[in-house]
This record gives sequence, structure tokens and C-alpha cells, in this order.
Amino acid sequence: MQLVRILTHITLMDVIATTAMLCSIVGNIYVNLKKTKGMYLWFFGSLLWLGFAMYYHIWTQVLMYVVYTVCNIHGIWHWRKDHLKTNEISL
Repeated sequence: MQLVRILTHITLMDVIATTAMLCSIVGNIYVNLKKTKGMYLWFFGSLLWLGFAMYYHIWTQVLMYVVYTVCNIHGIWHWRKDHLKTNEISL
């Protein structure tokens, strides 16, 4: 009964925040392992956090996630370029 009460109070923003958190953590772990897919997960997580911060008008966090998103794009571009040189594309 308690679980039903909890589940009925989960909002879309709860789902977005949880998804963003998981993408950010797993993405960062993959980045540490030098896996390209980590950059994509981290990028997706940053986009979700960016939208979350914009929704709640947390402008300093918006700025931080804009910078993170630009860093993710740069990292994806840089890593893909390196992988194309060595023919080791791992998405």
C-alpha cells in the first residue's frame, strides 16, 4: 500500500531527474574507462539537467550545464576524430 502511494506521487520531473542522474553517473564511469558511449550518455544527462534547471529557474546551474554540454560536444568530436584515425569506433 505504501509503495502504491509513493508511485502515484512520482512526477515527470522525478523521472527526468532520475534519468539525468543515471546518465551522468554511468556516462562519467564510461568516460573514465575511455569509452566513447560515455560521452553520449553524459551529453544526454547534461541536456536533461539543463532542461531541469531551466524549468526550476536555477540560472547558475543552467550556465554550468551549458558549459558541460559544450564540453561534451567537444569531447565527442575529439574522441570520434581520434577513433576514426585508428579505426576503433566504439559507440
